[in-house]
Amino acid sequence: MNADFVAAILEGFEGTLDEVIECVVSPALRADLDILQTRICSLRLTIDAQDHEEPR
Repeated sequence: MNADFVAAILEGFEGTLDEVIECVVSPALRADLDILQTRICSLRLTIDAQDHEEPR
């Protein structure tokens, strides 16, 4: 798969989780979802950075 495509999918997951987090009542579940969202964001940023590196 193309790195840009994967990064776009992950960005979509981030947005979806953002909407879900706003609706969740349980503080524990909200915290778990926030951690998941943070991990997805970190992975997306890593993929973006690797995709934009100069070829050696």
